[in-house]
Amino acid sequence: MASILVFQGAAIHSTSLETLEIIENAILVVTDGRITAFHKSSESHNGFPPTAQVHRLPPGEFLIPGFVDTHNHAPQWPMRGLGQGLHILDWLSEITFPVEARFADPAYAASMYEHTVEDFLRQGITTASYYSSRHAEATKILAEICHRKGQRAFVGKCNMDRNAPDYIQEASASDSLRETEECIEHIRRLPGCDRVEGALVNPVVTPRFAISCTPELLQGLGEIVQRDNYLAVQTHFNEAQQEIDATTELFPQFKGSEADLYESYGLLNSRSILAHCTIMTDHEKEKIHSLKCGVAHCPIANMTVGGGFMVAPVRDLLRRGIKVGLGTDSGGGWASQMLAVIRQAMIASNAREVLSEGKDKALTFEETFYLATLGGARVLRLEDRIGNFEVGKEFDAIWVSTTTGLQSAMTPREGGDSLRRVFEKYIMTGDDRNVAHVANDIIHAIMSVKGTDPDILSERERLAVLEACADLRGALIYDTATAATMTAIDRELFDAAVEATTKSRRVFASFRERSPPSSSVLSGRAISQDQPLMVEKTEHCPAVIQTMPLYDVCMDSTMLAIISALNRSEAMSWDLLEAATELRKVRRPEVVVNGSTILLEALERLCGSSVCLRLY
Repeated sequence: MASILVFQGAAIHSTSLETLEIIENAILVVTDGRITAFHKSSESHNGFPPTAQVHRLPPGEFLIPGFVDTHNHAPQWPMRGLGQGLHILDWLSEITFPVEARFADPAYAASMYEHTVEDFLRQGITTASYYSSRHAEATKILAEICHRKGQRAFVGKCNMDRNAPDYIQEASASDSLRETEECIEHIRRLPGCDRVEGALVNPVVTPRFAISCTPELLQGLGEIVQRDNYLAVQTHFNEAQQEIDATTELFPQFKGSEADLYESYGLLNSRSILAHCTIMTDHEKEKIHSLKCGVAHCPIANMTVGGGFMVAPVRDLLRRGIKVGLGTDSGGGWASQMLAVIRQAMIASNAREVLSEGKDKALTFEETFYLATLGGARVLRLEDRIGNFEVGKEFDAIWVSTTTGLQSAMTPREGGDSLRRVFEKYIMTGDDRNVAHVANDIIHAIMSVKGTDPDILSERERLAVLEACADLRGALIYDTATAATMTAIDRELFDAAVEATTKSRRVFASFRERSPPSSSVLSGRAISQDQPLMVEKTEHCPAVIQTMPLYDVCMDSTMLAIISALNRSEAMSWDLLEAATELRKVRRPEVVVNGSTILLEALERLCGSSVCLRLY
């Protein structure tokens, strides 16, 4: 039986660069993850199917499309904000290359990429085009993490066989090409990614820039791209004057035209994602327009790293019909929030208007929102799948909450505010604390359960839930009785979680039964903080169980049943979800848990923003 979700309330999306639709009382129907109806008035629908799960957005909350990050360096996550003011080549040698070299260690890559992808998702970036490091194993790990966490992604192994320190430079062009093809094949073997149209994770050919690639390497990469009509390409393009000068010195035959250079090697086409494009000749603009290339505009990095106040000609690019999206350029850009990039894009366009003496008009916040959503989808050639709420597209959304209980720094919503005014406050002053839900997060996985008798989570969803219960700061709450009754899939997933947790030095804890309810193997025991509950080892995971104090767990039977279902990856019945939502009617019920922060966030999302969670 199809899974039908109905969202009733405010929805905001772009239908074009010029048109932002702000709908006060929309009805959005999602069937098996795809939008099947979008009513722009609650009066225009004829009721809901009896099996539909209806979610009503209260005042101050609205849906927007997920953000699309068209240019992101995943291995630069730990160096955000460093090297501001350095010229681009100095920034690479002094800051970037030493950091990226650490990703030669797969364990380090796995740990760092877990945080990277999770944090981008938490901020509403549901789609990203990632540069990995030059290491094949790290690239595979990044793709696997994106796939497991449900982030739509393009993932590419960085190619660089010259003009880099020995510790980061690839040994040869042939090695670089071999590992590139190996990564492409690995990504396309991920479940569901063999179908290149509609895949969650896609490979992307990623020459870092022409300076770091020999002609032999560029030629080989171009041949790979020419053999595959679905393979995207991403590179840095006319990023800064220092980079352009160095490229011209290495490739004098192209007389300073990077467009001619990349075209000659077969790397410019409608699947090309060109980052920065700050200094562009008319010839290059015409070339990338005729070839239908896309531009990843990275205003934060352009104005802080590279050596100069570089303001891309975005208005002119748009006027010429060139596809433009926004990129965090995480690492080069100090912010990982798309909201910050939207704001900086407006600032940069204001500067451009002055520098162009009024020729290039500044972008409005509505236009920059388009660039962060539908514009980015067009750059990645995903506009038929995501970017707005058109019928037939995948449900890719952020549930934004502007309620005062979020402790957000956003300008407060006031009684007389129109929805447009509230939206503008969110865009200009909101942050990740206003992201109540992301459509492909753990809760969406639970809400997308297929079947009704009984409702069973898919293997991928079960793994996501298991991992959600094993946060670095907390405990995977699994009882001996649970382990004894695991299904084969449960046991396999649990063993994988144990292995991952052991590597990450996580601590597993086991709550002892107090008076086991019929539907739950988990319960808490109210104890004083000076009387810790000593956790015992079990035969199922003796290597990772450690003695640790656990404090009060004050929850009712409904909450216990919800946690149990999460921990066991068993069926999450709709009546449990409905019971959880009933807690919203209680003013800030207090849930006190010494445990996983991700688990706590899952509980908060299940029960609504009114839940007060306290960590010890």
